[in-house]
Amino acid sequence: MDIRLVKKLLTPIESNLEDIDLKKFSGELMQIFREIGSETPDNLNCCVHIDYGIVSDLQFEPNRILGLKIKDKDILLSDVMNAVEDLELPSQVREYFPNLSLDEWRAVARMVTMILISLEKVIGSHVNDSL
Repeated sequence: MDIRLVKKLLTPIESNLEDIDLKKFSGELMQIFREIGSETPDNLNCCVHIDYGIVSDLQFEPNRILGLKIKDKDILLSDVMNAVEDLELPSQVREYFPNLSLDEWRAVARMVTMILISLEKVIGSHVNDSL
């Protein structure tokens, strides 16, 4: 089992943010992602559209969070997954898992949301976005 990606994702949570170059960190994170998952089209697409950084245009407190996000947008992956929790079981998923119930689908989405939230860090307004 390769846990490098998990270890890398825990680094900012356990570190002083002033010591981290977020652009470099995000690049290293995506490099590990590609090494673990290979350079398939879906993995490369992920690397193009996802990064690790500060989201600061939130409408609620806390209003600045460091985590996995859509590249160049103030959209956290945890917020996207939170919206997915409200979706009905997609037909494509039902085809793969015909015995999966709606409650089980929503439980899966909730678990993924909570895992993503646990990898985020609330930051103060004094931390510079260019870290």
